[in-house]
Amino acid sequence: MTSPTKRNKVVDQLQKNPYFEKYADRIAALQKTSPEEFLERLEKQNKNKEEEKKKKFGSVDTRQFSSVLNPKKALTDDIPVDDKKLDTIFKLDLGYEFIMCQCYGQTVHFTPLLAFQVHKENAPECLTMIHYTELRSKGIVLMRGEYDKNVLNGQEAQCLANQFQMYFSGKDQAKLQLLETFNKKPDSFKHMDLIAELENITLV
Repeated sequence: MTSPTKRNKVVDQLQKNPYFEKYADRIAALQKTSPEEFLERLEKQNKNKEEEKKKKFGSVDTRQFSSVLNPKKALTDDIPVDDKKLDTIFKLDLGYEFIMCQCYGQTVHFTPLLAFQVHKENAPECLTMIHYTELRSKGIVLMRGEYDKNVLNGQEAQCLANQFQMYFSGKDQAKLQLLETFNKKPDSFKHMDLIAELENITLV
């Protein structure tokens, strides 16, 4: 026979469970008909929880923190220091990448120009922006964006969203003129004009 003290302790733990009220009648019935089975089930459940916890929070591998545990050697004046240049990790002559966008309804699709040249209308999207206009009468339009982390990072996606807003808000005549030239007179469009606009952005 199981001790009343042990059973009471288990029931106290169960009552803290948010689903206790839902299954209270079944629990009480099992306690009366087979208290041994009742405790056995709970012990099995607790054992499973402990195993899951061990898997999730396994022992820390100190090798991951070797750089913290082992201090660096003291620096001396006679140790040569290499001056690393930015061009060894970054192509300075490629400061820019062109991204195309297409508006369809309330959605804007962005894709790299290179991807569009290869795949045309089947080019994969690197950023998709959806505008929600239900609150437009109150002067509010909400926007939600999703981007491909393999192509863009969060900062680059934000930059594209800001660029789109600046060109399509209708507040900058020079940017509107570039849009019109690109869409209606593509032969006259010069990509350096687009770069010049980007380099002359001022935050007001």
